[in-house]
Amino acid sequence: ELEMLRGSDSCLRNKDIAVILIRGYGDPPATAETVGTVVEGWNTSDDKITALNATGCMSAEWAAVIIICKCTPFGAGRVEHPEEYFSPFIPLLYTSLARARVYCSVILLDYIPNICPHDDELLAKTETAK
Repeated sequence: ELEMLRGSDSCLRNKDIAVILIRGYGDPPATAETVGTVVEGWNTSDDKITALNATGCMSAEWAAVIIICKCTPFGAGRVEHPEEYFSPFIPLLYTSLARARVYCSVILLDYIPNICPHDDELLAKTETAK
């Protein structure tokens, strides 16, 4: 995604791009460290890509946003009463999506369908909106 956004014919600078990470509770920091390492490889001393967690981007906007969502189940396995389950994934994803002014890409890692019907419904709507 970064190669596409920063290619030779791109009008975007690093400061126009944000990488937002959504992680599940209890996830090891390895995903965040990997994202940080990749972003640092693109940064220069005077032009940096913003990398942050979804909870730290409430009022900011960028021309392009890449959302990396580590879809670790919030709990152990299937939810017994999924109709009563509210996934914390949904508000964080909506908040992150709203940060992009022009372009947004979402990368889902380790998504397991049928754990939360609300997550499945949201992702189905996103797929059909392409």
